[in-house]
Amino acid sequence: MRTNGIAQRDIDRFWSKVDTSGECWVWIGHRNKRGYGAFHIKDRLYQAHRLSWEIANSPIPEGLYVCHHCDNPSCVRPDHLFVGTPTDNIRDAIQKGRWHHSPPPKGRRFQKGHPVYYRSAKLTADQVREIRRLHDQGGVSKRKLAVLFGISRSNIQKIVWRRTWLHIED
Repeated sequence: MRTNGIAQRDIDRFWSKVDTSGECWVWIGHRNKRGYGAFHIKDRLYQAHRLSWEIANSPIPEGLYVCHHCDNPSCVRPDHLFVGTPTDNIRDAIQKGRWHHSPPPKGRRFQKGHPVYYRSAKLTADQVREIRRLHDQGGVSKRKLAVLFGISRSNIQKIVWRRTWLHIED
């Protein structure tokens, strides 16, 4: 038997990795660093919450997200999930007080190093200023800066050429 193109054995294996004892049905299999479940079928990796939606409902139209009413990334309970556009997802985050950043300027995307990425940033604003100062005034090579700050040479280059961390003024 197949449900929405997914073999029953894969569906059974999927649900064996879910703890249904609480309000949220928590994915107990592998999770990524943001807490979302990951599940393999053959050679394809699926996000667990998206696969849960497909098993319970229907395939997800291209370009749409599967969002959480409960705001728990490891939850795969179908009635805690809804399908929406990226705008719906941001609107939901704003309404729940989880969005603390203004959108990017019209026609531009957020660059890495923008305040919206602070939680995952490897550098502080002061370190970015120091990198630029050492390169521009001190003549320190990008290679030495990369070793000193523990990031790649290409990232150093993007910083000194002002392609990332655009909001940081010298």
